Amino acid sequence: MTKRVPKKTINKTRRTDEDILKNETFKKALEKAGMTGARVARKNDKVQRAAKLAMAETVDDWLDWSAEDDASAPTDFFVQIALLASAANRSKILKHAMIPQEAIKIIEAQVAQWKAEGEKEAASKDAAKAEADPFD
Repeated sequence: MTKRVPKKTINKTRRTDEDILKNETFKKALEKAGMTGARVARKNDKVQRAAKLAMAETVDDWLDWSAEDDASAPTDFFVQIALLASAANRSKILKHAMIPQEAIKIIEAQVAQWKAEGEKEAASKDAAKAEADPFD
C-alpha cells in the first residue's frame, strides 16, 4: 500500500470591499436596484399627486355640503388650514372665494397674536442678553 501525499491547498486571498466594488456584475446589480427604486418612487409620487388633486377638486363640494349641516364648518375648516399653512400659502388661502369673513377675522387675530408673542419673546431675549453682557 502506498502512502498518499496530500495535495497542497492553494490559499486564496480574501476579496476586499474594494474588489467587490470593482466587479462589473456587482455594479450592474447595484445600478438595477437603484433604477428599480427610482421607478417605484416615481410611481408612488404619481399616485400621491393624483390623490392630492382629487382632494383639491372635492374641497369646494365638501364646503358646500358641510355648510348645509353646520354653518360654522367652512369657517372652522378655513381657520384650521390657514393657521397650519406657511405665511405665503396663508395669504393665498385668504383669497379663496368661499372663505367666510368671520374666518378671515379669526385668522388675522391669531396671526397678530403670534406676532405680538414673537416680538415680546425677542425683546425679552434682547434684554437678557444686555444684562448678561453690559459691555457689548
